[in-house]
Amino acid sequence: MKRCLLTGATGFVGSHVAKVLARTGWSIVAVKRPSSSIAAVAELPIDWVDADQVERGWGGEPFRAVVHVATNYGRGDDPPSRLSEDNTLFPLRLLEKAIQHGVPAFLNTDTC
Repeated sequence: MKRCLLTGATGFVGSHVAKVLARTGWSIVAVKRPSSSIAAVAELPIDWVDADQVERGWGGEPFRAVVHVATNYGRGDDPPSRLSEDNTLFPLRLLEKAIQHGVPAFLNTDTC
């Protein structure tokens, strides 16, 4: 089975991506913030990993793709350093892990 690491599955774009992945036979490991609601995708067969535990998600069968659609828009009281961490450093760490593990596909986008 094809396996995908997906960020942002609880958001607008990510929930639609998760539904397509599940419908087309992908196994999904989704990264989420502890405060995120999974209501939009609760019926899907997703293995959830908290964002601060993302290292755990790399075990087992190799990923065929990483789809990163999570974005911190700064809607809360997050300081600029947190926005930089979430929107710059976190995706870079995901990319580095994908390269390290030989993942053949990496997609990084958000809602513009």
